[in-house]
Formats: sequence, structure tokens, C-alpha cells
Amino acid sequence: MQRGSILLAKVATVILSVGILFPQTFPTAAPSTVPPRNPTRRPRHSPNLTVSPTTFSFTYLIGGTIPAAQTISVASAAPALSYTASASGGSWLTALPVNGTTPGSITVSISPQGLEVGVYGGVVIIAATDADNSPQIVTVNLTAIDPAAPQLTAAPSSLAFNYTIGDTAPAVQSVSIASDGAAFANTVSASGGSWLAVASSSGATPGSVDVSVDATGMAAGSYTGSVSIAAAGAGNTPLAVSVRLSVAAAALPNLTVSPTTLSFNYQIGGTIPAAQTISVASSGTALSYTASAGSSWLTALPVNGTTPGTVSVSISPQGLAAGVYSGDVIVAATGAGNSAQIVTVSVTVIDPAAPQLTAAPSSLTFNYALGGTTPAAQSVSIGSSGAALSYTASASGGTWLAVTPTSGTTVGSVSVSVNTMGLAAGIYTASVSIAAAGAGNTPLIVPVSLNITGASLSNLTVSPLTLSFTYQIGGTTPAAQTVSVASGGPALTYTASASGDAWLTALPVYNTTPGSVSVSVSPQGLAAGVYSGDVIVAAVGAGNSPQVVSVYLTVTGSPAPTLSAAPASLSFNYQAGGPAPAGQALSMFSTGSVLRFTVSASGGAWLAVTPASGVTPGSVGVYANPSGLAVGTYSGSVSIAAAGAGNAPLTVPVTLTVTLGDIGATPASLLFNYTVGGTAPVAQSVSFASSGAAALSYTVSAPTWLAVTPTSGTTPSSVGVSVNTTGLTAGTYNGSVTITAAGAGNSPLAVAVSLVVVSPSITTSPSSLTFNYTTGGTAPGTQSLAIVSTGSALSYTVSASGGAWLAISSASGTTPGNVNVSVNVTGLTAGNYNGSLTIAATGAANTPLTVPVTLTVSLPRISASPNSLTFTYSISAGTAPAAQSVSLTSDGTALSYTVSPSATWLAVTPASGTTPSSVSVSINTTGLTAGTYTGTLTFTATGAGNTPLTQRVTLTVTP
Repeated sequence: MQRGSILLAKVATVILSVGILFPQTFPTAAPSTVPPRNPTRRPRHSPNLTVSPTTFSFTYLIGGTIPAAQTISVASAAPALSYTASASGGSWLTALPVNGTTPGSITVSISPQGLEVGVYGGVVIIAATDADNSPQIVTVNLTAIDPAAPQLTAAPSSLAFNYTIGDTAPAVQSVSIASDGAAFANTVSASGGSWLAVASSSGATPGSVDVSVDATGMAAGSYTGSVSIAAAGAGNTPLAVSVRLSVAAAALPNLTVSPTTLSFNYQIGGTIPAAQTISVASSGTALSYTASAGSSWLTALPVNGTTPGTVSVSISPQGLAAGVYSGDVIVAATGAGNSAQIVTVSVTVIDPAAPQLTAAPSSLTFNYALGGTTPAAQSVSIGSSGAALSYTASASGGTWLAVTPTSGTTVGSVSVSVNTMGLAAGIYTASVSIAAAGAGNTPLIVPVSLNITGASLSNLTVSPLTLSFTYQIGGTTPAAQTVSVASGGPALTYTASASGDAWLTALPVYNTTPGSVSVSVSPQGLAAGVYSGDVIVAAVGAGNSPQVVSVYLTVTGSPAPTLSAAPASLSFNYQAGGPAPAGQALSMFSTGSVLRFTVSASGGAWLAVTPASGVTPGSVGVYANPSGLAVGTYSGSVSIAAAGAGNAPLTVPVTLTVTLGDIGATPASLLFNYTVGGTAPVAQSVSFASSGAAALSYTVSAPTWLAVTPTSGTTPSSVGVSVNTTGLTAGTYNGSVTITAAGAGNSPLAVAVSLVVVSPSITTSPSSLTFNYTTGGTAPGTQSLAIVSTGSALSYTVSASGGAWLAISSASGTTPGNVNVSVNVTGLTAGNYNGSLTIAATGAANTPLTVPVTLTVSLPRISASPNSLTFTYSISAGTAPAAQSVSLTSDGTALSYTVSPSATWLAVTPASGTTPSSVSVSINTTGLTAGTYTGTLTFTATGAGNTPLTQRVTLTVTP
């Protein structure tokens, strides 16, 4: 039969009628029974058509707007397919364009003008000559509704059953039938085939009908039918619920053989290798199988068996020359999904007298994913036993395999590479043959396997997969909801289409992952009921395309007015002997129209409400009368009733608390501080009083680390609160003193208590030490460091660091204690020396404590007194001023010095000396004229820190 005839035959099996529904069957192809022997690649198939969605529904209100067109996405795996599209079912249905190439799309539109009330069915047929699954059928349903008449509703609006041949029949499904407005008597019928049945043929709204399918004897395929609900007077009668039955072929059991390769080695003249065993199993039911051997030297027994079973494989190598031989054991089973299975058997016959070829590794495997990097070449080392052998190397099994170099001498190697260009996904087998004249096992075969896998397809990730909208007739249209679309890998271009009549919209129609689809509903004009539709997200190249998001729209009727009250509850408090609590206002409101309400109180004579009725918005007074009531809490309620309110009666809870007054505590909280080992904190007092006229008897309780005395009393009074510090470690302890008084409105009352426990700390006095020393002078005296602690006495250790110049009198002690600190200046040059004392005390919070120690070593300084000299000389008098004396001293050691004047009119004697001493300074007046003369005396002392020292001398000469 030609392919065109096959297409017509398929279409004939699908289009049985044009009307309510179109039953359709898709025959499944029989699986191949025997795969090709030693395939170099897996068999190729023609691509399949993928159409999405496979069902459309349109709803048309007669005289209203024509529903928007809907889109079918058409795709295929590579290569692209040319397809045709045609519409069948009536002139109201159009599919354009009529020709296209995958990937493509088809626009489906309707022209419902002139149609009467009812349900109409049609199909869009998409065919591609080169597709294995052509044609593909898309079912189109059109419901024409009289908008003036009450409407029927069915939930769900479609049913889907799935059945695998040989399995349990699908469970019964129920369809709820309702109507807006008056109840309808209805009739129910099933169409599409004898496989579809309804439990009852009539009923009334609201009601339900059970729908069942019987797939006995049905071939694998997809079948559609419908349940028709008819009601005289309904605007959308008959209402059709589409039903789809998917029948899957029973899975054939598969053969499993293990292992799939066997190897024997036989040395000429030696012992024949022992037989080896093949295990034969099957998935599912047991299978009868046959085993046959394809070579005279090969035997497989038994030739018949039933899974699970075994086949014994043996060889008869006598008479075979040295070399490598290959054969097959074929295990076949009628009824197996993968029959036959082939076990490759190789035998290597070795001449023991000749040198033997060796190859390492003995086999090679290459792995490649389409679109990836070509596998790297692999090396085979070739050796021989005995003398060196000249060999040739060749590749066989496919042009995709290459070996270089093609000859050599043992010991040598060859490089084996593969060329994946143009290869499809599959398993390719070949071999490298190594031949050497004079070798006992020539040729030596190295099997090569190339595994090519298809490029991984990205998957669509759509979230969420279910959306729900609720709309109240006359209310606000629900906000749009968002569906996120992503892909696990490279970005995918996807389409989004809505199927569920004109009330459902999905935008944008085209986008690229990651993206999103905005799903919105237009419920205006819909009758009360539950509506369902789908948003279909499809992407060519996605491994899991299409993805379907189920959308549900619940339309409810206009609501009845509702009552509300403010406040939502009332509470009264009364203190014995005091005034009755004031009345409280309770306000009533209603949505929609004004409601007349009545009010009543329940719970006891203590509760009253007035007035007893009113209209919304309005208010009433609620009163509590505590006369004669004992101490306690009383509960009641105010009930508001209103004819026509959706939530009547509305109840407002009311409570009345009767007390003798509140108990008060002063202060409201306590804080204690304690250092471990120290004196326990002083007890604190809490005073209790009551606000009522009557005194209140109370009891007091506290945690174990708190003590309260006394533990009971009568207000007004007080208690002492103390802490028990025994065994407490550092930390903060929080608790409370709880006062319980029967009849108090705020009983029990808690007084918060915090206890802060700290570890003892060590301190020193002073907190740092400073020593000063002038070279040659007296060493600094010892200084004392006092060490004390808070809390209990602490044992401590002291260590010095910074240099040998620092020393302590004792390395340990107990607080309070002292340690003497001294410095050894021997050999120290001028400068600053820093060290420290470290005091460590087990149990101290601040251990170790560091005390800085500084030693400053200075050079001695020379000093002159006075620090300046002044002379006066009168020319007319003619007498030189008297000499003046300058005393020179130094701190530390004695210093040798020299002195030099800066001017000829100055004279110093002596010009040198050693401190302490003095020099005489005189004036030489010869040749001086009137005026003021300034000069200096410079004292230079080796080893002084301030050398040279300069002294100013001023001489005033008058006429």
C-alpha cells in the first residue's frame, strides 16, 4: 500500500462523524523482532510530528463577540517536515495556513453566526508525508449558548481515562451537574463508542453522574467521546463533557542475556577450555527461547529453554590454525520485545612454539556526545614473547576508525583514533588487527567500541502547574497570575497558548527562557459554576515539551448581605465595693442593603442590652450588673439576628470579671549583684498593697536561688527578698517573685528579679611603673606593686618580660599582696626600655593582668650658673668692669669640659676643667667704642647629653 493510501486510511479511522464528538484511534506499529547483526549504529526512524494542544474548546454567546482565534504549535525533530492542515466538521471551522514547515503554527478560528444553541464538534487534521505518526488530529468543540436562558454547568468540564492493555480497568469518575437560577430536569447520554457509559440517563440539578469506560478488546490508541447533558429551557443545552481514553499497548517482556561477550583461549595441543555459561532471563512473564551457534567450532546447549534458564557455551578448537576466531550465540524468543539477543564469542588459538603477540590494553572504548569534543586518541602497546617481531596494524569495521603507524617492530605502539563526523547516536563496533609473520597468535585482534549519545535536551520547568481563580458575579475581575518558565540548560524559545474558551488568556504568546506567562481570566457573562482550562507551554528542543498548567475558575452568584459588629467582643471589669462598670456601645453594620436587626443577651441576668432592635447602621448599649455576684469570671454573649443576612445570627462574646481589687508591688523589679567569693548581696524589700477596699491575703513563691520571708501575708505589708549564692557560677540569673492573691483581678502578679554573678577580678596599684636613670648616677630605687582582688582572696603568679634589666622580688602570692620591682642598669646605654609584669590568678575574670614597666636611661647634663652675664664699661671712667664667676656642675658623673669665648673682648680663665668647678669671665676694654656688644661662651663636655652648652654675655660701653 502506498503512503498516500495509508494516510487516507488513517484519516478514515479518525473522522467517523461531524457533530458532537469525533472518536479517534491511532494504531501502534508492531516492534521489530530481530535487530540487524552486529550493527554499526542504531536504526534511524523518520521524525514524528508534535502538535500542541490536541484539543480546543470555544464558547459563543449568541449575538455576542466571536471568540478569539487559538493557535496550534506544530514541531518535529530534525529534519524539518512539510505539513498540511485542513479543517473538517462544518463551515464554522477554519484552520490557516493550509501549508507549513516545522516548526510552525496553525491559527484555528470559528464563524458561529447563524448557529443554533448546541454543541458542535470538528477536527483539524495535520499531515506530513515523511512523519511516522502522520496524521495528527486536534479536536475542536464549539458550544453555542443562549445568553438569556439559565445555563448548565458541569465540573469537571472534561474527563481523561488511561488504560494499559491487561491492567485493571480505570476507576469511575463523577461529573457534578448544576444550573444557575431554577433547577432543571436533565437527561444524560454518552456518545463516541460502546466503551463509554454513564450510570444514569436522567436527573435534576444540582446532581451528578458517574462516568465509566470499558476498554476490553480495544487496540492501543487514543479514543474520544463525550457525555451530553440536555435540559429543556437551558441556554447552553446540550452541554458536552469531553472524554478521552488513552489505551496503551501491553509492554512486551524483554530478554536479558548475561554476559553478552565470551572469550576463550586455546593453545594448540593443549587442554580444551571449559564451557562457559550464559544466563537467560526475561522481564514480566516467562518466555520460551531457542539458542543457536553460528560457527562449526562453537556449540550452545540446550537449544530450547524457558526463562529463567542457562545456556552452556563450549568450543571444539581442534584443527584450527593459530589466529583469532569470532562467532555468535543467538538467543531468540517469540513474543519478546527485544528478540533476538546476540552473545559474541571469540577464541584465540595460540601456537605455543612460536613467539606470541601481546597488546595492552586488550580492548578500547571511546565515548562521544553529539555536539561535544571528539574523544582523544588512545595508545596500544604491542609486544612479543621471544624474538622481536615485525608487525602490521590495520583498522576494520568502519571508516570512523584509524590507526597510525600501520607497521612497526615489537616492542612498539600504535595510536588509535576515531572520527565522529556525520555519525548518529548509536553503538559502533570495530577492531584493530595486529599481524606478524611467525607469531603464534597472528592476527591479534583489539576490539574497539564507540558509544555515541544524543545531545542532552533541555527540559522546561514550569511553575506553578495549577492556577485557581475565584469570581463573584458583579464583583471585581481576579488579578492575573504569573507562571514562571525556565529551562535546565541553554535558553529555549517557547510558545504559550490558552485552551479553555474565551475566558482564559495567556500572554505573551512567544518568549525565551527564563521568562514568564501572565495568565488572566475574563469571567464576565459566565454563569455560576466551575470552569477549567489549560495553558500549554511548548518549546521545540525541550525534552519534556509540552508542559500543561491546569487553570480553574470558580464563578459564584451575588452574595447575600453580611452583618458585622464593632467591637467584635466586649469585656467588663468590676471591683467589689466599687461602682458598677459603665455600659458599652455595640455598633452594627451590613454590606449591601440596609438590614433590620434584633438583639438579645444570653449568659445570665447580669447581662442586658437595649434597645432590642434597630436597622443598620445602628448601635445598642450593652450593660453588666454585678450585684450579688461572687468573685470570678462570667461569660455571656450578645446575639444579632437579621432576616436576609448571609451570616445571621452574629454572636459577640461578652465577659465580666469580678474582683476584690488589684494587688500592687513596689518596686516592680529587683536587681542583685554578687562577686564569687565575696559577701552575699543585702536583702531587698518589696511592699504589697491592694487597690480595693478589702485587704487581700496573699502567698509568695520564688525559685531556689531566691528566698522570701515571710511567704504569706495580708495587704498592706512587705516581704524581704534575698539571694542564696551558694554554688552559683558567673552569669545572669533571671526569675521572679510570684504573688498570688485570691480575688485579685491581676493575680498572680510577678516581680522580676535579676541576679548578676561575676567572677572576682584582680587590680594593681599603681597600674604602671616608670624608672629613670642618668648614666653614672645612682641606680633607681625599688618600687612596690600592690596586688588586690574583689571577692575572695586569689592566689596569683607574677612574671617579668622585656629584658634582663627587669626583676621582681617574688613570683607568687595571695591577694592582698605586694611585689617589689627593681631594675638593673648595668651596661645599659641611653634610651627607653619597655617591659611588663604579668599577674595571673586562677578564678579571676580578668586574668592575666598586664602592668607596663618603662625604664628611661639618660646621659648626664652639664649646667652653667648663672645662665647669662652682663657687663657695663664707661670710657670716661676708664676702669674695666670686675670679672664675674660662672659655676659649672653636672648630674651623674663628673664631666671634663673646655670653654671658648666668641669675641676678642671676652676672656675666660681657666679654659678647661672638671665639674664641679668655676671659671672667671673678664672684659678686655682696649679699643672699644661706645655701644652694646654681645658674645657667647661655649662649654663643651664629652659624654654630656646637652653638649655644647652656650652662655650669652652682654657688654654695654658708654662714653
